[in-house]
Amino acid sequence: MALFCDKNSLVTESDVEQKFIYAFLTAPIPMGFGLNDTQILTKHILRQQLIGKGQKQKYYYPDYLISIRGIPVCVVEAKKPEEDLENAFAEARLYASEINAKFPHHINSCKYIIVCNGNETWAGYFDQAEPVIKLSFEDFSTENCEYVRFLDFCSLERMTAIANQPYINIRGNSHFNTPVSQLKGKRVQNETIQDNAFGRTFIIENRNIFDPQTEEDRSVIVDNAYISSAKREQHIDPIYKEIRKFEMPNQESYISIATKDPTELVQKISQRVEEKMEAYSLMLLIGNVGSGKTTFIRYFKRKFLEENHPDLAHKCDWLFLNMNTAPITSTEIYDWIKQDIITQLKANHQFINFSSIDVIKRIFRKEVHDFENGLGQLLKSNENEYNIKLYEMLSSKMADNTILLKHMLMYLKETEGSLPIIVLDNCDKRNKEEQLLMFQVAEWLKTTFKCLVLLPMRDSTYDQYRNEPPLDTVVKDLVFRIDPPDLLKVLQARLNYIVRNTKPEDSTYVLDNGVNVKIDYFELIEYFKCILMAIRQNSMTLDIFYKLSDRNTRYGIQIFEDFCKSGHINSGDFLMMRTAGKEYTLPAYKFLNALLRKNRKYYNGEESNFINLFGSDFYDDFPDPFVRIDILNWLKVQSKQVDNDIENYL
Repeated sequence: MALFCDKNSLVTESDVEQKFIYAFLTAPIPMGFGLNDTQILTKHILRQQLIGKGQKQKYYYPDYLISIRGIPVCVVEAKKPEEDLENAFAEARLYASEINAKFPHHINSCKYIIVCNGNETWAGYFDQAEPVIKLSFEDFSTENCEYVRFLDFCSLERMTAIANQPYINIRGNSHFNTPVSQLKGKRVQNETIQDNAFGRTFIIENRNIFDPQTEEDRSVIVDNAYISSAKREQHIDPIYKEIRKFEMPNQESYISIATKDPTELVQKISQRVEEKMEAYSLMLLIGNVGSGKTTFIRYFKRKFLEENHPDLAHKCDWLFLNMNTAPITSTEIYDWIKQDIITQLKANHQFINFSSIDVIKRIFRKEVHDFENGLGQLLKSNENEYNIKLYEMLSSKMADNTILLKHMLMYLKETEGSLPIIVLDNCDKRNKEEQLLMFQVAEWLKTTFKCLVLLPMRDSTYDQYRNEPPLDTVVKDLVFRIDPPDLLKVLQARLNYIVRNTKPEDSTYVLDNGVNVKIDYFELIEYFKCILMAIRQNSMTLDIFYKLSDRNTRYGIQIFEDFCKSGHINSGDFLMMRTAGKEYTLPAYKFLNALLRKNRKYYNGEESNFINLFGSDFYDDFPDPFVRIDILNWLKVQSKQVDNDIENYL
């Protein structure tokens, strides 16, 4: 039995390279070598080398070059199944020799050679003419001794040891230290300080205001602490008009006619509904992460639609899908979404008993009608048999979520004039591939289930791929850019809401010196206002605060929370605020300490909001922090070029 592929499928050199060689290079140990994609360099990034002498000289590069920690260790060459491997082995050896010649004397890191044509696989050393191991296709089995020997000969462990050696040689006996590493023991180095009792309690008590999770919490923010914006609100009218286009007729909007069988009348209504559903829209809300895209959708729903157009708002069936909890694979996400929508539809229409046989028959009205006037006619004389066949037909339809969801939506459109609007929340927290998958899911929802879809998407993803499939199909008039609100205004608005809706009461807190103090709640709120004032008044602090949040309102609020409950602000600061009132200004270094160290006594780059560009890990073989500076300079240049390209394009 073939371990990686069928031998008959290996026809071309590309087949051998991709179906066979790549398979055993990346297969986990002990099936294969256990390499990852970053360790396998392919032709498009390899540099050609001049190999051979005289008339046999030519430019050559292999199919793969295995590189560990930036050190090349193995040349891999693929050939067609009928090609001889002797010449391929010689060429790969010459290439490895040229690679080694670029290193200092005695450093021959590119040590191993692997050549394969599917039928045979050879492995050996760059400085040895004959291969050490020769295997046939049939030898590739975990029980085969030669295959096990092959995996051990140039194993990941051996190749890693070769790659590590230059770093170890350069380092020698040097021992690198940092100031914190001189403290005795990890426990001391990672020592944390106690949170500020005032801030911790206040943040916990108002968690739903600073970090709303439920629909009820988000509604409170929209109703009481929403920061409006002219740029955002200019999108309201086109979104409203787009929804208005699909307002559904329902049975209640028609004059009742007393007929024994209203099927034809219902079919006319269904036909009208179908006509309305032909061109449903997908609307994109574009903005950076945390810019308030989903909050804007709630604002549109509650403050504009429900207050100004209650009749249309009553017909809108809003379905908010939290994509944070959705599976990320394309094989699972579609079933998850269908089930979630069905669950939400039942919750939105609790007055309808979807388990009732009468409702089920109305949902599958057409199928029941066809059955009764078709094969069911043959069972009229046998009621029991008729019911069994009807049950089998209906249960099979209900078992398929695609069919069930389509019919549920159609039933609600016909009877309630329901207009389904699906919002895919929290899509912009995903990477580029997953965001593009979310777009494909949104297109599928719109087309398959005939509904309006609102998809929040990261602006960087849209701007980079808007002219490529699948984003090139987006209707440009249905793309709305959402600008983030001013972060300090957001914080001020939420603090103001807390003040308006909190019953004044005294609370007891334990200070860092162990003393119990009783503090009026409004005094506590003054503490947070003082912190906001400290951020506003110091230009450096304000600049850091805005740049660190990077227009991400959600992250900015989190930074503010961490700052408020930081132990680097102690009871003495609070008492100074209490005594001096508005005349007291919190020192800037307090703010910077809280940001740099968070809840730690000493700075740790892995736990901080800031990374020390010149810092190195204690266990680095050869720390070179200046490489990071080069990378940042390169990224800065590339960023400016991208900005120029976008500006020229627009």
